[in-house]
Amino acid sequence: MKFENEEELINLMNDNKYGLSSGVYTKDLGRGMRVSKAIRAGIVFVNTYRLISPMVPFGGMKDSGYDKEAGQESIKEYTRVKTTWFNTSQKPMSDPFTMG
Repeated sequence: MKFENEEELINLMNDNKYGLSSGVYTKDLGRGMRVSKAIRAGIVFVNTYRLISPMVPFGGMKDSGYDKEAGQESIKEYTRVKTTWFNTSQKPMSDPFTMG
């Protein structure tokens, strides 16, 4: 799409119900960063397209989904944190409710 200014571009790109990925081609990397930050999409490619890695979260926004696959983000969905403390001393604890 051609556009007159960044605001118009961002409005055009965000004016839909999907947000899996988007792409921006520009000579101005500062502009690429600003537009990438403002676009409501799970992935924004700047001066490239379809680069993916299992190390990086993949997923969309809006009607393209809210969860992420791959990367550490997806591992959190399948993990429950649990803390277990062990006393390795052979001596019984005198008072378990005090530290020391």
